[in-house]
Amino acid sequence: MAQYIPPHPMIFLGFLLAALLFGTAVALGGLDKLATFVDTPSLLFIVSGLLGFIFFFGRKEFGRSMRVFFAFSFPPSGESVETGRFFLRLTEFTLAWGLWGMVLGDCVWTMSNLDPHRLSF
Repeated sequence: MAQYIPPHPMIFLGFLLAALLFGTAVALGGLDKLATFVDTPSLLFIVSGLLGFIFFFGRKEFGRSMRVFFAFSFPPSGESVETGRFFLRLTEFTLAWGLWGMVLGDCVWTMSNLDPHRLSF
């Protein structure tokens, strides 16, 4: 029978792999091209979503859940239900925030590519 591996180490390994790939891309491209990897409006949108989530759902719960998220063990059974609820709320909020960002970004992109001389009323 296969041994069950909790998802926490796998998520951490995914973050580690993403960081290694990013570091390799920067190293191969050179530090002078680091600005290629930074998109300030997108970064501000992500940070504002994170701050909004903390504002709506609480800093204490967010901190506790992030400690559980990056730990290599499950919380005690009394806390596991609360942690599960946190991640469910986090998933719902993230999907809604991403959808809002996609719609807003598409509107900005569409408006920036409009040529007012070609519009007919």
